[in-house]
Amino acid sequence: MAVPGLGRVGDVRREFSVNTSVSQASLLSLRRARRADAEALHDLSAPFVALGRLRHRDVVEFARRHADFLVVEDDNRIVACAGVQRFGGDWVLDNLCVHSSFQGRRTGSLLLERTLQEAARSSARALYAASSPTNAWFLGHGFVEVEPAAGPRRWVSQLDPARNSVVYRRWIRRSSA
Repeated sequence: MAVPGLGRVGDVRREFSVNTSVSQASLLSLRRARRADAEALHDLSAPFVALGRLRHRDVVEFARRHADFLVVEDDNRIVACAGVQRFGGDWVLDNLCVHSSFQGRRTGSLLLERTLQEAARSSARALYAASSPTNAWFLGHGFVEVEPAAGPRRWVSQLDPARNSVVYRRWIRRSSA
């Protein structure tokens, strides 16, 4: 089945076939979030909020912004998500989280790749993210550190100075398809 803007679900499932610590393969699927996923998105994000890595969003905000999120499921349970905000030609990755039992398996990387593909098809110019100064994950995925003023003004004004976040940018390659 085709997922708008994401290709065929079968293709995604094949990419998401990963080995688990148990001796069986886990088949994950990627899809656009639905309004009914709001509570699961909130619960998945909660540990990252508690650590100060994500800003708090209530279930109502997740429900309102559900179309901005891609989710990864394992056996019908959401185990990862990526949410974006769009500011004209600039996109902001404002909620990327992967359940601890699925970290280190390229789940976040594949979510980022799909987000970049979608951004390219939408003629976005850049993808921004903010993270803690000790988080090198974005640097390992083609982002560079930039001054906060380089990001979308409205988003930068929402950043919490107490978090001491570093702003990252990755230019978007135009899609040839």
